[in-house]
Amino acid sequence: MQPATRCICCDTPCTRNQLSKEHAWGWLRRKYRSPGVTRTHHLTSKAIRNPSTGVLFDRGWNEARHAGAPIDQPLRVVCKPCNNGWMSQVQVRARPIIEHLADGSWPELDPEKRRILAAWVTLFVMTIEFRDPPTIATSKAARMTFRRTLQPPRDWIIVAGLCSAPGLSGTFWHRGAALYYEPAVAIPKACNTQTTTFSVGRAAFHALSAPPDSLLDAATYAGNLGLRLIWPILSPPPERPLVFTEAGLGRAAAFFSDRLRIPEARVSAR
Repeated sequence: MQPATRCICCDTPCTRNQLSKEHAWGWLRRKYRSPGVTRTHHLTSKAIRNPSTGVLFDRGWNEARHAGAPIDQPLRVVCKPCNNGWMSQVQVRARPIIEHLADGSWPELDPEKRRILAAWVTLFVMTIEFRDPPTIATSKAARMTFRRTLQPPRDWIIVAGLCSAPGLSGTFWHRGAALYYEPAVAIPKACNTQTTTFSVGRAAFHALSAPPDSLLDAATYAGNLGLRLIWPILSPPPERPLVFTEAGLGRAAAFFSDRLRIPEARVSAR
């Protein structure tokens, strides 16, 4: 008998065979893969710092290499009904919008298109977090609510832009942090903050979730990154952004953790 686990989205008990081999990148891994990438280099690092005092409590490094490109790495974390049902529908609705962006164009993103795009980015982030379980920052309750509403949580900021280097396609950076402020009874045991930055073709996406007291104004945060605000939905529609270089996208990935003086953060990258 295989040990039981649970689907991360609906909490249904499952054996390993009842879990789907979910690819967070979906159909994108066939159309927007980086040529010549055949292995995954997964770097993780950690640091624990009190943002109020600046005291560094812990730091560590780890490294792993896997066969196959990052875009091909599957995760067994969702049940087949979720993967083949509502999750597939999120991808189907977002596909034409994402492909326009991935090809380097910038369509007019009306509120409905931004809502569809934000749902897809949220699904990607909630899934890809499980590549490095210690940095999972999204709660089970948030994932189950998202399954029901198909809207990002209210404390999320999602931005998008364009990049000049399609060779970054399939690369992602995920940073998790446990933020707390004095007086605190104990250091949090689980992350409550994350940023995830990833590239698909010539499109770039970045999502931030954090305790409300730690969040910047959404429009200000997008402006600081040089990206365009997708969620929360504000008007008018976002204009075509500047085009990021590889170095510029890396700086966007590190912006929030640098602002909090987190010297190292877990990173998943090619």
